[in-house]
Amino acid sequence: MKRIAAGGISKQILFGIDGNRQEEVESGLARLQSYPLVEQPEGIANAALFLASDTAAFITGHRLVFDSGEQAGS
Repeated sequence: MKRIAAGGISKQILFGIDGNRQEEVESGLARLQSYPLVEQPEGIANAALFLASDTAAFITGHRLVFDSGEQAGS
């Protein structure tokens, strides 16, 4: 089984909550993460496509972590 563990991702469901705009959401996510990079949904989609491809056929029992360095520490 292959899994993707995603951290702070810019996603439309967060926009519009309490009048937030995309720029405000992404700025807040960047401040909360060890590495101030906000992943876009396309990055997660690319990881999923890779894991589903023949190139990743030998990868099993792995969780691909997108957490902007949280597991590595601050």
